Amino acid sequence: MSERPLPTPPATLADFLGHPLYACGARRAVLVANNPRLTARLELNADDLLVQFNRPLFAQTLRAAPCARALCFFANHHESYWGFGPDLRPGFDLAAEAGGALHLLFAPVWRPGLEEGLRAALGARRSGVTASVLDGARLPGLSYPQGRMPSLGFAVLGLLRLLNLLRRLHGREAMALATVGFTGAADPGAWVRGRFEGHDFAHEQAVLATLPEVERL
Repeated sequence: MSERPLPTPPATLADFLGHPLYACGARRAVLVANNPRLTARLELNADDLLVQFNRPLFAQTLRAAPCARALCFFANHHESYWGFGPDLRPGFDLAAEAGGALHLLFAPVWRPGLEEGLRAALGARRSGVTASVLDGARLPGLSYPQGRMPSLGFAVLGLLRLLNLLRRLHGREAMALATVGFTGAADPGAWVRGRFEGHDFAHEQAVLATLPEVERL
């Protein structure tokens, strides 16, 4: 019987000082959920950071936006619509989806060696790509109900709030944060396929309601 590995200890604030998004020059991050109910036109500027998840539902709609991009994936889901095949090739053209600077965030990484393989495969497809891995279980200050796991959008928002805390501690201007379509409500049909029942959306909505610094567009 093989021994189970010891749990990885929580990260510290200092661990995030070298994160590529900490040095991001954007003044505002706009996190867009894959919610088909969204109909309003989204105005994005050159100093925005557009954050999209998995296979972005609005990639084509927002393709012409003049801002930097961060694409976030559950990288372990290598054989489904989350975007990557067993050969580590994306299921869609990342270069075509990103008009500006591109950051790739993978979470969580459960397959040994997957992180390195994805970075190499994706970095070779487009110059200027930066990449990082987000483990919500190690993110300082991100509390979540026992036995459930945060949605990718909620975890990434936690990361961006943490990076803002670091900016303030070092005398830098914090990045404005905004969410679009973070309703926590499944839509019968297309979106329900992307709704993982292991998330606690009621908890996430309750937390979002307590964050005045996060604008809900």
